[in-house]
Amino acid sequence: MDENKKSATMDGGPLTHLFRWLDARTGIRAIAKKLLDEPIPGGARFAYVFGSGLLFIFLLQVITGIALALYYTPSAMTAHTSVAYISKQVTGGAFLRSLHSYGSSAMIIVSSPPETSRRPARSIPQLIVV
Repeated sequence: MDENKKSATMDGGPLTHLFRWLDARTGIRAIAKKLLDEPIPGGARFAYVFGSGLLFIFLLQVITGIALALYYTPSAMTAHTSVAYISKQVTGGAFLRSLHSYGSSAMIIVSSPPETSRRPARSIPQLIVV
């Protein structure tokens, strides 16, 4: 009886069985391996983080945008009222608006990472003058 328990625990839990069942019917393991196992020429670098970060922020924008669109009314008479309703009456509405607002700024920042190429040092004072 102990051997049956030991073999059940070594086989994995219910998620392992579910994944094996799904893989046997769809071949998802081979698809995932083909999509995810991509050799990176020159090794992994910090710059590769920006792509996954940008994807996460984009999905956050889509999800929060859809959630905000459920309450927003885009007319000249009721737009401000609907935004105030989202912020003050909807549970978590102010947090949702903040996520959407800060997410848009984060998307701009992440999509244009600082250049690490040979940029001259005089470009910083030029930015201050402009």
